[in-house]
Amino acid sequence: MPRTRRGSLSIAEPNNDKVAADISDNSHELETNETQQAHNTDQPDTIDKESNGDTSNSNGQNSSGDEIDGTMKGAKKEADETASSDNSSSSESDSGSEEEPDITERDGLPDYLKDRVSRLKALRERMGKSGQDNKRDVITDFQEKKKDVSAEVRDERRQRLAKIMQARDEFDQEGKDYERSRFWEYSAERVEKYNEKLKAKEDNVDRGFTDWNQVTKKKYDKLIKDFKPNLNTYAEKKALEERLGHISGNGSEKGPNAILDPSLTKATDQAINRVADMVDKQEKKRDKFSRRRKAPDDEDVTYINNRNAHFNRKIARAFDKYTKEIRDSFERGTALD
Repeated sequence: MPRTRRGSLSIAEPNNDKVAADISDNSHELETNETQQAHNTDQPDTIDKESNGDTSNSNGQNSSGDEIDGTMKGAKKEADETASSDNSSSSESDSGSEEEPDITERDGLPDYLKDRVSRLKALRERMGKSGQDNKRDVITDFQEKKKDVSAEVRDERRQRLAKIMQARDEFDQEGKDYERSRFWEYSAERVEKYNEKLKAKEDNVDRGFTDWNQVTKKKYDKLIKDFKPNLNTYAEKKALEERLGHISGNGSEKGPNAILDPSLTKATDQAINRVADMVDKQEKKRDKFSRRRKAPDDEDVTYINNRNAHFNRKIARAFDKYTKEIRDSFERGTALD
């Protein structure tokens, strides 16, 4: 840039192109500012319009909400009125039903209803009677369950003994034999049954072990005590065999103790079932007796199983008197000499 010298100061000459560019830039900035200001001045109106629009919308919404509230209040009012009318009608019907007499107590019923009313009355009577009977049975069962059977048996025995003692005292005062008078009250059949009972009781007495044959016979008699053969069927088959023997000519060879022909002694299904039931009964009874038994609490456990316990008992009989002092020393924890 050329410079001119004036005195002692040097002043730079202005450049026209640069000045023109600066002026154009400034004018452009001024136009931009004016446009923005105009836009800013126009914006409040728009905001006011929008706010006015929102206000109108809110007013519209408020008005619609009021309409909805009014509709809901009306519906609620109608529902309340309907409920109150229903309650009033139900109360009227209840009051009417209370005042209305039972159909079985009415007079002047038509003919087609009289039969039904009579049957209804009979059914009600049966229901009432059955209810009373059930209640009485329940009370009776409850009282029976509360009773002690053993106490009742003891009371009966005491009453019987008291009657016997009272009768004996009366006979002693009159000078009569009470035992002899009691014999007149027994029948012959009753005496026979009593004697059989005493004999069976004596036979069942355990007299100790004698031999295995006696034990086997006793067991056999006990098993067949209630397992009797059908003698009628046996007699019929024996008679049939005798008739067949006479026809064939071999009847003279058989004596009175002859055994029946095996072809005629086929077991029936009923007899097989009897034997099977008896065997099942024996097995169940045997299972009960063979249950495991606990050892006494005060017994010293010196075995590992039943067989070992049996062996220990056998050797204890022979050696306990020699080993007692040693075992006592072990239990006390003292040293042996």
